[in-house]
Amino acid sequence: MTSTSQITDALNDVCNNTVKPMSKACLQQFVDLGLDDFEIARYYEVETVNVIRLRNYWAIEVDPQIATPNALGPSVT
Repeated sequence: MTSTSQITDALNDVCNNTVKPMSKACLQQFVDLGLDDFEIARYYEVETVNVIRLRNYWAIEVDPQIATPNALGPSVT
């Protein structure tokens, strides 16, 4: 479970980015376009874990029909 301080750190890292601030709506749009957490983090120049924390905190679901393979996590064979 993610602690309140981890959410605060993630919000500070991602949402207060002065060059590319992220809102819940922006994150939702990137997820809807099929970008995975790593791709979103690379765009915002933040740690992937913070994108994951915010996606979970904001209850943004990854749609497996449009997500890139990496967005669904490691494949199980």
